[in-house]
Amino acid sequence: MTIIRKPSIMILLGLFLHISITAQSYPPGDVNTDYRTNIVDALLVAQYYVKLSPDNFHREWADVNCDEQINIVDALLIAQYYVGLKDNLQVCASTDPSELVIEAEDTFFSSGIIESQYPGFSGTGYVNTDNLLSTYIEWTIRTESSGQMEFSFTFANGTSEARGMELIISGSSAKTTLEFNSTTDWSIWTEEKYTLDFQAGTRQIRLTSLSDQGAPNLDKITMRFAGEMTTPSPSATPETTPSPEVSPGEDLYNRTWNLSGNLWAHDPVIIKAQDSWYAFCTNNGILIKSSSNGEYWQDRGKVFPNGLSWHAQEIPGHDGNLWAPDIFYYNNTYYLTYSVSSFGSNRSLIALATNKSLDPQSPDYRWIDQGIVLRSNSSDNFNAIDSNICLDAQGVPWMSFGSFWSGIKMVQLDPGTMKAVSNYRLYSLAYNSSIEAPFIVERKGYYYLFVSWGACCKGVDSTYNIRVGRASAITGPYYDKNGNNMMNSAATLIDQGNTRWKGPGHQAVYLSGETAILVNHAYDANNNGNATLQIRPLYFDTQEWPNLK
Repeated sequence: MTIIRKPSIMILLGLFLHISITAQSYPPGDVNTDYRTNIVDALLVAQYYVKLSPDNFHREWADVNCDEQINIVDALLIAQYYVGLKDNLQVCASTDPSELVIEAEDTFFSSGIIESQYPGFSGTGYVNTDNLLSTYIEWTIRTESSGQMEFSFTFANGTSEARGMELIISGSSAKTTLEFNSTTDWSIWTEEKYTLDFQAGTRQIRLTSLSDQGAPNLDKITMRFAGEMTTPSPSATPETTPSPEVSPGEDLYNRTWNLSGNLWAHDPVIIKAQDSWYAFCTNNGILIKSSSNGEYWQDRGKVFPNGLSWHAQEIPGHDGNLWAPDIFYYNNTYYLTYSVSSFGSNRSLIALATNKSLDPQSPDYRWIDQGIVLRSNSSDNFNAIDSNICLDAQGVPWMSFGSFWSGIKMVQLDPGTMKAVSNYRLYSLAYNSSIEAPFIVERKGYYYLFVSWGACCKGVDSTYNIRVGRASAITGPYYDKNGNNMMNSAATLIDQGNTRWKGPGHQAVYLSGETAILVNHAYDANNNGNATLQIRPLYFDTQEWPNLK
């Protein structure tokens, strides 16, 4: 399968994009009902925009079939590849409120942009393929009503080499083991149709490869409403209990956040339960801190004051320190995940403890060891530490995690056990050579991924810094403020410290209505470089990007 890696691709929306480019009409824009063109036209388009010599034109870019014809998408793709052209191309698209067509005709899907703004469907997304397991085609749409959605896939079917795909809607598997064949014979095309219940609103659609040979040779994807839903709305995701942590109207900005008391903290995460704030920090047995007002903090013991013997059995060399706890309230239970590892190793695991209350005076207060959520070994290219749990828009729980190695990962959790689902898919969210400590929150339709770059744990010599990107779906892709994919060592800087506060990092974010706070540790140069708790208001600009002002 030939893969086009760099150019953008124009996607047909509505019924079809009715354009023909001819050698006699420049700039391109000779719109008629014939939306196919020949290879000569494609050459002339590229020559017009970049003065490209025919000798330097690669025919495989056009994926030419046996009748020596390509579609208009190919012609635009060629021009875009050689000159980065997009906005100046003249196009005319028909609109149909009941149908969305993503059309590639005889070419492959490539990295690019889907843009749709018309009745019934609207949104933005992008598509991307490669000859690898978990490569995907992705787009985001918004529908005004719920109903049965028919997905139609047209693919080349000249051989019997099956390439499985999974259809994922807003992070949840909607259809597994879609089977498409792959071929180099462009004369045989097959259409497969699947009908699924589809909820109204904004939804991310992802078609992910289950084959290590990558995606099949898809030509066209069509979505159209096909009737009433067969199952009640909303979805059958287990009902969650609203969190008691904070009232929607509590204004976190109308506070001084002048912290005092015992402020030593490493990798802190906080939560409010009833009338008290609680913080959990890296330490032998996991340190618990509490505050009645969020500003004056005292130590309140350990989650596991005597440790757990199985930790050292599972992770040889483990010294008793339990790293990077995360606290999450779900279905009347507090879920505390934490990491068991040793420095510089990815033989690690993420474990779980639960409690019905965070108040030590409550008769329900008791930490229960729930065992392992997920693990990594030296043969893996990821590190199972630094966990964070978040719900998607459908109420499905997910866990992000990762440190160094191949970056930040994500798995779906079983809502009953809050452990990784069986045969889980490992999603890649962000990469940098020194990235770790993911924390995800959802706000106004965006999922914000906060991460730490740099070196921690070196006192005033630490180079930790806090960064962020965001996505329209919890599984990504995540982009920084400049539109760069976080998988390409990109993220928008939030805080890199100052002359006193060195290496701020391992952050958490706490939301209350329209307000938010950033929680992290930093090394205090005025206090022997001790790791110290910081809590600061986190603001959002007019484009909904977070900052500390």
